[in-house]
Amino acid sequence: MEVLDQPEQAAQAGPADINALLQELAALRAAMQAGGAGQHAAVGAAVQHAGPAQQPPAAALAPFNPLAQAPLAPRVVSASEMLTLRKAVPRFDGKISYEAYRASFDDLVGLYPSLNEDQRFQLLSSGLQGAPQSLLEDLGANRTFAALDEALRLSYSKASSCVD
Repeated sequence: MEVLDQPEQAAQAGPADINALLQELAALRAAMQAGGAGQHAAVGAAVQHAGPAQQPPAAALAPFNPLAQAPLAPRVVSASEMLTLRKAVPRFDGKISYEAYRASFDDLVGLYPSLNEDQRFQLLSSGLQGAPQSLLEDLGANRTFAALDEALRLSYSKASSCVD
């Protein structure tokens, strides 16, 4: 059977050529469903009809391995997800150590690695109640996650347990 390299040739193909292509397509489908070695034959046959006769790239003959794929880029957290996260953030009123609170906060926020510094600040500040919330005023213009984290650590860590 002749390989049809150009779209014009395919358009002018006679019924015999089309029937041969349909039979080969059916054989390819059967080979793909059977898996294993048939998959490699299907790739080779598909390459034959994709254009001029070429050797398929080695990667095309390798079995599919989802773990070998490049990692996906972190996705952006949507506004509706941020609202849901704000509701899910544990509350901190200073009655437990900041280290214990921060561990539970990190468990939640760790599920969203694409959160930026500002979003992390918003989430941390949304969980504050009572005296810890007043630390937000002390930050002034330096309203960053790192600054708030440091202020909370200094005020509510186990080492400074003299705070009520």
